[in-house]
Amino acid sequence: MAFAHDDRLALIEDAAESLGSRYHGRQTGTFGLLGTLSLNGNKAITTGGGGAILTDDECLADPRQAPDHDRQASAPLGVYPRCENQG
Repeated sequence: MAFAHDDRLALIEDAAESLGSRYHGRQTGTFGLLGTLSLNGNKAITTGGGGAILTDDECLADPRQAPDHDRQASAPLGVYPRCENQG
């Protein structure tokens, strides 16, 4: 991770398969500016689909800064209303 800091690179950590794991005493997904988790059906912990983004950066965590993409206007941030496996 030092190389990212030295070269002023934003480290985005893919922690999709390591939820709950530690590396050198630190939770995986917390080493970079952003950490990503997958909650897809084939992962250790699942919601049937989707994921999570981890950060301790207050500006990045501010929901008002999140891009809308195809999220429905009535859905709160973090909720994806088109889950196929919800009955």
